Amino acid sequence: MRQLHDRERQYGDRPCVFSRSHCAAAGHFLLHVPADRLPGRLLQRPRASDADHRFSYVRYVFSAAGRRPIVHHGDIMPQIQDKKQPLFNRANMMLGIFLFSLGCAKKIMLADPLTGYSAAYFSGAGAADTLTAWLSSVGYTMSYYFDLSGYADMALGLALFFNIKLPHNFNSPYKARNFREYWQRWHMTLSKFLSDYVFRTVYRKGSGSFNFYSAVMVTFLVSGIWHGAGWQFVLWGAINGVLVCASHFMYRRKWKLPFWLAWTLTFAGVIATRILFVSKDAEQAMDVMRSMVSLRDFAGMDFAAFSHHLLTFGAYHLYTIVLLVIAMLISFFAPNSSEITKDFVPRYRHAVAAALLLGISLSQMTSVSKFLYFQF
Repeated sequence: MRQLHDRERQYGDRPCVFSRSHCAAAGHFLLHVPADRLPGRLLQRPRASDADHRFSYVRYVFSAAGRRPIVHHGDIMPQIQDKKQPLFNRANMMLGIFLFSLGCAKKIMLADPLTGYSAAYFSGAGAADTLTAWLSSVGYTMSYYFDLSGYADMALGLALFFNIKLPHNFNSPYKARNFREYWQRWHMTLSKFLSDYVFRTVYRKGSGSFNFYSAVMVTFLVSGIWHGAGWQFVLWGAINGVLVCASHFMYRRKWKLPFWLAWTLTFAGVIATRILFVSKDAEQAMDVMRSMVSLRDFAGMDFAAFSHHLLTFGAYHLYTIVLLVIAMLISFFAPNSSEITKDFVPRYRHAVAAALLLGISLSQMTSVSKFLYFQF
């Protein structure tokens, strides 16, 4: 890591191939390998003849897997070291193209426009009224999902080009009925990483509920600090930890709310924590939440005036609202990428769909757009 830092300083302001995301990937790799060499772990010491495979894996980490999903060497090394596995597989190549086109469409057609609108509000350029606060907050909640899952789909698709299978990273998280289930569906490779290397370090099986809940809180506090250097990230981690602990508490006692109520409370919590995550600080997050529950914009309005206000707002923000509705319908009701590609058999309809999605996505690539998680 020090060598990477020195190399970055050497180039000064010039672009450097080692970004912060690559250093994060290197950190994961450097933690995986020493930890898995400890007694009781399954990692075997590489043979000297595997040097070329290790080099290929490092190149792979810094290129294809430098961001999301977070891959474990135990999932990748056997595939790279398997000399019987062909470099290319036609069926996997077709599946890779289809997955890559889905990821492009998620990112470019849905995530980018919603992010652009929401980012303007959270940067202070947008109006601070109740409807705009709701549209921007829910928009950011959706754009983060489609941005991250779109990137993951593209990574999975590109890996399949070379006959390498990466783990799926999202499993319709916005269908979850509680935060325990939500974090089992959201950014699953990060959740597994934190569970393996943080939670299991703190928790000892059979040591009681206090140790279990403490381990959950420590894990989410580490997750918050990992995402950013700011108190709002620490608070974000703490709130998620408390909500996950509450979900486990109810699960252990077999308490169950009606699905519609459980889902509503969970999604409201997801929006609130997303507001905290994307805000500049905790104070801005509180201002946004106050705007969302404020009724001062509607004070003194009768039904006709209120209806006119809603129609005017809807007409002015029609494009963003339509995209948001489409995104919500997909995330709430449609099958996810893993379900779509399960038992995948290439058909002409897949080729047509991939061509259409890629064509429309390419036609909308009019400017440079970074992935949201590149900032962490």
